[in-house]
Amino acid sequence: MKTAVRTSMHQLLWLPIATVVTVMAVLISTIGTASAQELDRAPDAEVDHQIRLACGPRVKGDQLGVRCKWSQAQNDRVRGYQLFRSVNGEARELVTTVGANARLTYFDTDVKAPSKIVYGVVGLNRAGRVIAVSNPVRVELTRPTEELRFDCHRDSIGGERGILCRWSETQRRDARGYLVYRSIGGDEREVIARIGLDGRRRHFDTEVQPGAVHIYYVAVVNRAGEVIGIGGPDRVRWPSDRVTDRVTDQAAAQPAG
Repeated sequence: MKTAVRTSMHQLLWLPIATVVTVMAVLISTIGTASAQELDRAPDAEVDHQIRLACGPRVKGDQLGVRCKWSQAQNDRVRGYQLFRSVNGEARELVTTVGANARLTYFDTDVKAPSKIVYGVVGLNRAGRVIAVSNPVRVELTRPTEELRFDCHRDSIGGERGILCRWSETQRRDARGYLVYRSIGGDEREVIARIGLDGRRRHFDTEVQPGAVHIYYVAVVNRAGEVIGIGGPDRVRWPSDRVTDRVTDQAAAQPAG
């Protein structure tokens, strides 16, 4: 998916997508927590306004999200941070809480396009009082510019059984190829095929698991590896009973493109 971005910052720090941040489930016991609606804030003269926050849209696998990264507060009394967001002008809500020594970055996947989101970070002291704040950052997410027709079904090719996926041709001039993704039984998504524009717009998956639901989709990528179009997802359950798992060439769907 390609996303369009508008931000009030003159310089937006684009963050790498290779690292997935593991957020602390429970902040160290010495740190208090602040309500999403009412924060116990120190007098403005005591608040550090130097936290630098940068956020931008990212796609990881098929997951659209916003990656935020912020700097350490100059106030050495900060014992933890809270990241907040407001979606489409709605009430502010807490996204995550991390300790002062944790990685100061977060990939927010609990967002949907299209939407306009404002992010902010606060630093908390030992009592849970706000003693540092960031600049607000505005991010706009839009839907992908191209959607492909996509279909997957059980099939048999050359005596081998599997799941055949077909998709329509991209119309994007900046496209460089297709990525086919799969998830089995709720497991993590993985790339199972990389196909150039001059290749066949289909993939026959023979690594199936009896009784499991297989979820597929295809992504169009440009030279930079950015997702600029998507097809699917399509779900296919592979039967556990081999007797009911017979498919024929007549069951093959016509090419989507």
